[in-house]
Amino acid sequence: MSREALGKGLKGMLGVASPTAAPVAAALSVPLNQIAASPFQPRQVFDETKLAELAESIGELGLVQPLVVRRLDATHYQLVAGERRLRALTMLGRQNAPVTICNAPEDALRETALVENLQRENLNAIETAEALKELSDHTDLTHEKIAARLGKSRVWITNTLRLLNLPREVCRLIAGDEISGAHGRTLLGLADPVSQLKLAKRVVAEQIPVQKLEKIVQEMTGGKRPKKRDANDGYAAPVAPTGKNRHLLDLEKRLGERLGAQVRILDDRGAGKIEIAYGSYDDIAGILERLGMSE
Repeated sequence: MSREALGKGLKGMLGVASPTAAPVAAALSVPLNQIAASPFQPRQVFDETKLAELAESIGELGLVQPLVVRRLDATHYQLVAGERRLRALTMLGRQNAPVTICNAPEDALRETALVENLQRENLNAIETAEALKELSDHTDLTHEKIAARLGKSRVWITNTLRLLNLPREVCRLIAGDEISGAHGRTLLGLADPVSQLKLAKRVVAEQIPVQKLEKIVQEMTGGKRPKKRDANDGYAAPVAPTGKNRHLLDLEKRLGERLGAQVRILDDRGAGKIEIAYGSYDDIAGILERLGMSE
């Protein structure tokens, strides 16, 4: 599925060609107290300031896009898309909302809830991880297929899911935006959950940036990365430099520390190449992140 299709929101996700997935009725007015929350909503934290801004906009301009719901029975509905709009309408004290009724299979609803949020306003890293786990556990989508639907890489999917291996308290710190997902992935370098939590609390207290945290984790694990063992958690074995002047050796060291990887500069009288070693796809993702590049 292309980024263009995803950008079309619900219509792009569900596909108008499918009679079981396309909206089947024009917008109609439904009492808000008859609309149940979506069980597939990945977002758990809502910015009250942004909700207030949305409510003010709706109050002035009206609701531009109706809520999307599916019918549960003759008088009750379940939200498919539009959680923020529904909350904003509630803040305004509205009794009714315009809705479009949609018939869609459960797998499509799970996909829609995740994609709609990712496309319009980013989830926090833990909400994203939990939503990805829902997709993986309750649909037949592989990580590759999920990545394709979201316009992400498989490595991004894997790295995001790994955050759920952290202690619950650390996950709460990430969800509360007290530490970042990058901090969480770095903490996974420690095998002991107790150490992970202790260091996470230190990150919050001392406002430790990711780069410094990486160095702390390396020191706690012996001051160096382990030699490569497999494609999942290994790292490339250090390469012993030979025939280099002190300037190039120092530059290799500084680049290695900056990227969190083994770096080798191959120089031939002022020309050459720079090699960056990695032991897994996770390593590549980490290098890109340190370079400020998205995957």
